[in-house]
Amino acid sequence: MIRTFAVGAVLLLASISNGQEQTWIEVLKSDAPVSAKAAACRALKTVGSAESVAAIAPLLSDAALSHEARIALEPMPWAEAAAALRSAVQTTGGVIRAGILDSIGERRDPDAVAVVAAVLADDDPRVVASAALALGKIGTSEAARQLGHAYSNSPAVRRSAIGDGLIRCAVSLYQAGHLDEAAAVFRDLSTPDQPGTVRSAALLGLVNTAGDKMPETVRSFLADDDPPVRAAAAASLPYLPREALQAIVADLDRLPVASQPLVLTAIRLRGDRALAVAAIAAARSDNPEVARAGIEAAGVLGGADALDALLPIAGAGGPLSGQAWRAVETLRGSDVDAKLIAALPDQADAGIRVRWIQALVARNAADSVPVLLEDARSENADVRAAAIDAVFRLALPEHVPAIVRLMLQTGKGAHRDTLEKAVMLALEAVPDADQRTGAVLAGADLSSAAQRIEFLPLLGRIGGPRALELVQSALKDPNAEIYDAGVRAIANWPDAGVVEQLLDLARTARENHQRIWALRALIRVSALPGGVSDDRKLAWLKQAMEMAVRDDERSLAVQRAGAIRTADSLRFAVSYLDHPSLSPDACRAVVDLAHYKELRDPNRDAFAAALKRVLALTSDQGLKDRAERYLADLGPAP
Repeated sequence: MIRTFAVGAVLLLASISNGQEQTWIEVLKSDAPVSAKAAACRALKTVGSAESVAAIAPLLSDAALSHEARIALEPMPWAEAAAALRSAVQTTGGVIRAGILDSIGERRDPDAVAVVAAVLADDDPRVVASAALALGKIGTSEAARQLGHAYSNSPAVRRSAIGDGLIRCAVSLYQAGHLDEAAAVFRDLSTPDQPGTVRSAALLGLVNTAGDKMPETVRSFLADDDPPVRAAAAASLPYLPREALQAIVADLDRLPVASQPLVLTAIRLRGDRALAVAAIAAARSDNPEVARAGIEAAGVLGGADALDALLPIAGAGGPLSGQAWRAVETLRGSDVDAKLIAALPDQADAGIRVRWIQALVARNAADSVPVLLEDARSENADVRAAAIDAVFRLALPEHVPAIVRLMLQTGKGAHRDTLEKAVMLALEAVPDADQRTGAVLAGADLSSAAQRIEFLPLLGRIGGPRALELVQSALKDPNAEIYDAGVRAIANWPDAGVVEQLLDLARTARENHQRIWALRALIRVSALPGGVSDDRKLAWLKQAMEMAVRDDERSLAVQRAGAIRTADSLRFAVSYLDHPSLSPDACRAVVDLAHYKELRDPNRDAFAAALKRVLALTSDQGLKDRAERYLADLGPAP
């Protein structure tokens, strides 16, 4: 039953396709416009049978439809389609003939060789190039013979195009297993009197058709004085059997100097670390080009064993210095880092020491941080700056206590700030806030008033119960400096868990600047993500607005309203649109809130009115563009 159904379905589809074919054939025979006939050709490409060829073939010579017609015939398996294309070659010219030749080439039609070869003498270079390529794709012995004859008897202006087709034909013969025929073509085209592109391709073909003698051929090409011959060998080197390449590398010194960089480049691309010894030796060459290629290869293939060759070159400051440093940075293996770290203290020259430190950073050598912390105390400003920057980039949590101790010895300024950033960056890998605080305390002694003043603000950035306990203790301390450090610490707090303390300090802190710190911190944390409701966050902002006595803080509060996604936040921001100094911030808050479709759509009327007011008030073109876009997204009023 199932089989009967399947057969019936196939017959039904065939009848449908046949009906479609007749419909499209009738279109081609009619006076239908070009667009309709083009559509018919595209359809017949899929459903057409041999019967449709007779309707399509006349269109091959039609300038408006030739392309569509040949594209329809090109994939058809019918002998009639091939015959139609062959016939059209003889009745067309110019770009139409070139296109038809392209389709014949795509069909690999062996019966078309004579027809195609006949137009190799065409006056149009496009036709000649298409005919040569078509014969190359057909790739038969007869195609090669016809191309070879035309190549030998053509003027110089045509030889490159015909030669490209002949090379393609030889490749086709090679792929079909006719190695001797292909090699003969490559050999004829490899002589010095041939066009450069043709000769280069032929030389490469000679190597590829050498079979078991390929390594021997490559070696002989490398020893040749002719650059194109050497280039063909170089292109083949990465594909040689491993043993053959190793044998050539072993005799590297016996090759002409011009060929040695080619071999070194090949082994770099090959990535075989067993060949690193040759690369390292070449890096020491007196010839700059050989040395350059050796350095590049050593950087890819070598390990710690390459440092003895690369570091003297890097430190010499010559034309290869930068390349040698880059090679040092790419060497593989943790033993490379260990060797570089151990040798760093012995570098007396400040310039070399700085570059050495930069290499460690490029290698992401975190184990170097203890040594770098010593250089961060250097009397040389360049070394000190490089080392501190490296600590910032490489430090891990276990380095934090030592960095903290260095901070105690570093005066306030850019270096001190970088070290503090290094601590915070390193501690990002520690999820528990109390553990982060413990890492800082392991390097500091908070029983010292000076160190409490120094590190309480940093602990405030970390947050967590242990840090909060220390900060709250400072807020009770009669020492004005410790109290000030405590206020700065709680003003740095990373979450909204200290809102109540901030509210209290904003009202009661001992100094005016401390009350401002607390108020600004309250505004900052009130809109942070967390487990607090949006209504509560907005209430905090409104409290801050009531306490603010300066427009700086009022402005900040209006801005933060744009991060609390509620209709009440929109109303809060809208209420300040007409305020002389707060209007720009209110406009921005409205537009920021309008960004959220899930808030904007349920409050369409309110947002439409607010955005129209923003457009009337703001002079910020970027803000206007956003407002117009969100307003358009709301659509017309229902």
